[in-house]
Amino acid sequence: MNNLLRPVLGAGAGLFALHTLLIFGLLRELPLPARLSLWPQLWAGLGRREVWALLLPEVLLSSCYLLAGLLLAWALAGLLERAPEGLGWLTEGATPYLWLVLLIWAGLSWTLARDLNFPLRAWHPLMLGLIALSLALPLAGRASLVVRSTRRTALEADYTRTARAMGLPEAQVRAQAGRVALPERARSLSGDALGVGLSLVIIEGLLQFGGLGNEVYTALQGSLSEGGVNFSVSWGDPTLPWQLLSGALLALLILSALAAAALRALAGRLDPRPRVGGS
Repeated sequence: MNNLLRPVLGAGAGLFALHTLLIFGLLRELPLPARLSLWPQLWAGLGRREVWALLLPEVLLSSCYLLAGLLLAWALAGLLERAPEGLGWLTEGATPYLWLVLLIWAGLSWTLARDLNFPLRAWHPLMLGLIALSLALPLAGRASLVVRSTRRTALEADYTRTARAMGLPEAQVRAQAGRVALPERARSLSGDALGVGLSLVIIEGLLQFGGLGNEVYTALQGSLSEGGVNFSVSWGDPTLPWQLLSGALLALLILSALAAAALRALAGRLDPRPRVGGS
C-alpha cells in the first residue's frame, strides 16, 4: 500500500506546489500580505458548485484537445519512424502555434479560393482536428527521433551482435530492437504532456477559444500588463474570477499529469525487458 500511496502523494504535492507558485506569480501586482490572505479563498473556491459549473465545458474541450493531440502524436510518430529522419527534425522544430497558423492559413487559402467558409469555431470538427494536429506534430517528431536513437543503440548493443552470431535472422533482430525502442515513444510523449497543456494556454488564448487555456491566458496576459488582471466578465462576487483561474489552472495541471501517468504506465507495459524483482 505504501508503494502505491507514495507516488500519488508525491504527484499531489508537486501539483499543489506548482499551482501555488503559478497563482502567486499571476497575482504579483498584489502585495504579499494580500496574496497570502486571498490564497485560502482560491482553494476554498475549488469546492464551489458555481466554479465547476462554469469550468466543466472548458474542462471537456481542453480534454478533447489534449487527448486527441496525444493520440494523433502516437500515430504520427509511428509513421515518422519509417520516414526519412530529416522529416522528424522538421516536424519537431516548429512550435504547435506555428503549425496551427500554417494549417489555418492553408485552410483559409483553400476555402476562400472556392467561396467557402472556414469554421473558426472551438467545437467544429475541423478546428478540433487542426488544433490536435498542431499539438501532435512537434511531439511526434520528437518521439520518432527518440525511438530511432534507441533502436539504433539496441542494434549496436553487444547482445544484438551475439544474437546475430548465433544465427538469429536479421528480421527478428530488427523486430526485437523495435520492441525495445517502442516504450520510448510513450515515455517521450509522457514527458511532453505538460508542454501540451502549456501549448493549449497559448493556442486557446490567442484564438480566444473556450477552454482552460483561455482562462489562464487571460489572467496571465492581464498580470503582465500595467493595469493588472482584467477579466472580461463582471461578477457579483469579486473572488469568483480568481477562483475560476485557480480551478482552471489546477484542472489543466491535473489533466496533463493524468496524461503523463497513463503514458508512463503504457511504456512500462510495452517494455519487453524483464522487470526488476519480477518473476
